[in-house]
Amino acid sequence: MQQPPSPENEKKELPPKYYLDYFEYVLTFVKEKYGTLLKTEEWRFLRKYYCLSEDARCLFIRFSNRRGVFFRTNKLKYAEIEDIPKCLSELSEQGFISELSPEKHLSVAPDLLRIFTKPELLKLFGDKELKKLNKVDLVETIINEFDFDNVTEAIDKNFEDIIKVDLEREVAFMKFLFFGNRYLDMTEFVVRDLGFINYYRHDEDELVARFNDRKDAEDKWLISDQYEIFKQLKTTAEPKEVFDWFVTFNDSLEDLSEVALPSYERLILKIGRYLEREKHYDESLKVYQLPSF
Repeated sequence: MQQPPSPENEKKELPPKYYLDYFEYVLTFVKEKYGTLLKTEEWRFLRKYYCLSEDARCLFIRFSNRRGVFFRTNKLKYAEIEDIPKCLSELSEQGFISELSPEKHLSVAPDLLRIFTKPELLKLFGDKELKKLNKVDLVETIINEFDFDNVTEAIDKNFEDIIKVDLEREVAFMKFLFFGNRYLDMTEFVVRDLGFINYYRHDEDELVARFNDRKDAEDKWLISDQYEIFKQLKTTAEPKEVFDWFVTFNDSLEDLSEVALPSYERLILKIGRYLEREKHYDESLKVYQLPSF
């Protein structure tokens, strides 16, 4: 397997399409180490990806490496990609991006609204009362008080350049298999090759499969999902609701692979400590006392 550029002591300028090499290095690793673990939809993603033109692959990677799943196409500027409209057309035809849909995108409504400025949102949905809100509260208010069909209709009438990036689950899972967790990402390559730090070295001899089978990977993915849910719930829900959520999730588990157990045990400690800080001592004790697998 071909190595990406190796780190050097001095800082350096990256080539224009450095991210293409890195992303495809990850895909090659996953195919070689985890080919027998991949499901039909993941192999389908790989086949479709390699059928794209180079520039279309670059644009898709640019999307995938940024936060959020919605983008305004008229704001896209990448000097190394020659014909962005042509790439967008290709990505749309091959199912890598899609137009805004009230039926499909309700679950990611916050991501949609975050791509607009506060003045833009107020122009579409505002009144005197909404002007007093900060952007975070404004987004939440629009989601709660406006029908999503009306929201998407208003956006469509005023902005014709909105697309959603699809296949995000497949991309996230490929990166997860490579890095072994959800917290390292493609920026690790960039940081390393710019010479800022050298702690994350991609040595061919050290790159080994972390998961023996599909269950290993899915169990650790499952626990990492719960981390993300917990991070959101502790800012939006009451401690008792957090406790009820985790107990319900825990009751649904039948067994966990050994690979996922350390992450599960760390999650228990995090939730227990959170409940303890919130002075929900009984609930905290119950979480600490949950049986391990």
